[in-house]
Amino acid sequence: MDILGWSNQIDSDFEATLELYNYLITSVNDARELASSPLTLRIVSDSIFVVSEHLQPVLQASNLLQHGALANDCLLRGGIAFGKHVELADQGNLYVLSKPLVAAARIEESVTYPCISLDPELINAFPRRTICA
Repeated sequence: MDILGWSNQIDSDFEATLELYNYLITSVNDARELASSPLTLRIVSDSIFVVSEHLQPVLQASNLLQHGALANDCLLRGGIAFGKHVELADQGNLYVLSKPLVAAARIEESVTYPCISLDPELINAFPRRTICA
């Protein structure tokens, strides 16, 4: 997910952006505590990554992050996808190879309005009776 307007915010008022950043970190921690399954969250500049083996914690975290951003006059835009994902941490470095990250980036580029959209393949992977809004 991308935090829209973040680059301009950093340029215009770094201290206010840092306060928002701290609020988003709190939202991330809340999301991790409420998650029904383990998940990993990372914020890198204007991008937020949510990773889990299960869909529900990703949806929960995305919802909390969207709420936290809205409460601070920010919008998120991104995608949720699934697939093979590998992370390797080595001496303080992080290496990521991820099909869902590529798919989510494509989704984010394709949506016109600020939203968090689901990859159509993700929707097709679940029986219709389990999807609701």
